[in-house]
Amino acid sequence: MDLKRHQGVVVIVAGVAAAIVVIIGTGYRVTNMPGSPIGDYTYYVSIGVLVGVAIEGAKRFSAGSGRTSPTRGRAASAIDVDHPLDATPERPLLPGDGDESV
Repeated sequence: MDLKRHQGVVVIVAGVAAAIVVIIGTGYRVTNMPGSPIGDYTYYVSIGVLVGVAIEGAKRFSAGSGRTSPTRGRAASAIDVDHPLDATPERPLLPGDGDESV
């Protein structure tokens, strides 16, 4: 794997871990249960990590992933899409084209 993919995986893992900490910490804070396993410092740092992951994700999304799509730079049309269930012929059938034995 290249460095960008490693960085992306690390950002995702950090976001998931921070989200779990924030969810557990918020649950204890909302219900006012004593003995929360999530301290204040860890809770607020995790919120900061989530904000950072959201900003990084927005940057990556707006910049694109570096891959080009087949329709980038031109408008896609129905002609570009081959649907596997589309059984329509390329031109309409005219009298005399098919089996006329009916």
